Amino acid sequence: MGRTGRALVLLVLVFLLSACGQRDLPPDEPSTGVGRAVPTEADPLPASDRFFYGMPVSEEPAYTALGESAGEDIDLTDLNAARLYARVGTMNGNPGEYAGETIRLAGLFSSEETSSGRRYYISVPDAAGCCLESFELRPLDAADYPADFPDEGAVVTVTGVFSFVQINEYLHHSFIEDARILWEESGS
Repeated sequence: MGRTGRALVLLVLVFLLSACGQRDLPPDEPSTGVGRAVPTEADPLPASDRFFYGMPVSEEPAYTALGESAGEDIDLTDLNAARLYARVGTMNGNPGEYAGETIRLAGLFSSEETSSGRRYYISVPDAAGCCLESFELRPLDAADYPADFPDEGAVVTVTGVFSFVQINEYLHHSFIEDARILWEESGS
């Protein structure tokens, strides 16, 4: 087989193999596009559910907020899990746009002992529950840990002033100062 024959065979193989890649892909639209799951008749999902990277996401708020809103500048308590995670991530990524704003959100409480003392956090997981976005909490009132704080992992509602410290050109630390932390007592 000469050069022309080998080139012809190679060309035929390329056409055959490229035809294997022709599939009926869903359109790249928000409701049915790439990265989205489509409900089937065998497994219909409620109309209120939306899809986030192929996962059903409820439109219900991620957490039930405690207390009443007092007209905060930014109230995140009515966001579902996907939107809450995205908004907290945006605030962490662009803290200068939100500095000084009064914020209210519900999420999970945690704390850690560090060389400079105990630090407190509110965290929100993404819709899949695999990743967290967090803010450090700087409580309004001096309190005794653990007596005056919720259990680790408890759902809390926090109100305070969003702030941040620029560490260097690329790094900053976001926190909520004058934080008021509300939670339901265990066993209630």
